[in-house]
Amino acid sequence: MSAHKSEAPANDEQHVVHKSNLEDFEREGEVRYPFLLSYREVKLLGIAGVGFFLDAYDLFIINPVATMLQYRLYGGQPLPPNLEGFVKAGANIGSVIGQFAFGYSADYFGRKAVYGKELMLIILATIGTICDPT
Repeated sequence: MSAHKSEAPANDEQHVVHKSNLEDFEREGEVRYPFLLSYREVKLLGIAGVGFFLDAYDLFIINPVATMLQYRLYGGQPLPPNLEGFVKAGANIGSVIGQFAFGYSADYFGRKAVYGKELMLIILATIGTICDPT
């Protein structure tokens, strides 16, 4: 049996290795202390944290909103089961639809462009809910 050995290129200039951003970021020989974050990492964690907070807040706030609707619209009586189900399910269904829609549009148009539009939509929707007389 013959073993096939791959030979290294004769000229190093012809053989170019493309490094990923992670490999560029983690340079060899660089001393990094654990839990000492750069500005770039802190910024990334902040953006991810705010996104997670807004998503979780949207899903957790629906139960107090249902209770407020119960007192505002029905004088403290329980909401009709169908209405309560539609309100609570609507938050989850809307979240899934929004994740797919904005995820695909972010892949198509670019994440920075879509994130700004999504943020404007959230701001306008928040202003709209504040202006609602109910």
